Amino acid sequence: MGSSVVLMRTICFAVFLGWLLVWALIPTKVYKNTWTPKLNNKLNSTYFREQGTNLLLFSFPVMLIALLGCVYLHLQKKPNKLQSKRKMRSPRLFFSQRPVLVMAPLGIVTAIELTIAVMFVAFLIWSLANYLYVSFGHLHMHKAGEKVWQAKFRSVSLRLGYIANTCWAFLFFQ
Repeated sequence: MGSSVVLMRTICFAVFLGWLLVWALIPTKVYKNTWTPKLNNKLNSTYFREQGTNLLLFSFPVMLIALLGCVYLHLQKKPNKLQSKRKMRSPRLFFSQRPVLVMAPLGIVTAIELTIAVMFVAFLIWSLANYLYVSFGHLHMHKAGEKVWQAKFRSVSLRLGYIANTCWAFLFFQ
């Protein structure tokens, strides 16, 4: 029973890292020019049509992690009250759980939470910059008399919507 629990943890961690990798590759040229056409050709089905790729890449890993998490909780050995009280924390973990920032709107923020928040904001900035770099490389003028600034404005607004999707995807991982 112990090895199956470790195996499930490892699978969940690998699937989560793969899901994060997909989110990191979405704004790049490799994803747009290489992966998207191949995935669209292979994953278009009668039932899901054009959304088959999006469902597979974005929804399925999270649902698999949730399913494996339910099985993991079912198989996990329940600790006794004596075992939970005796559990000692290592000094390294205790240091990372100390409050670093105490503010009214944020509450108590630990070093790990602050680091993850800064990394997430840096990821969003990088994603937006990469989206704009890729999209400004080949702007599409939809109307005959459209100016370049209008096409860029439309492109920036669309890419900000993509960044909002990224925020929505990571909202419940806390």
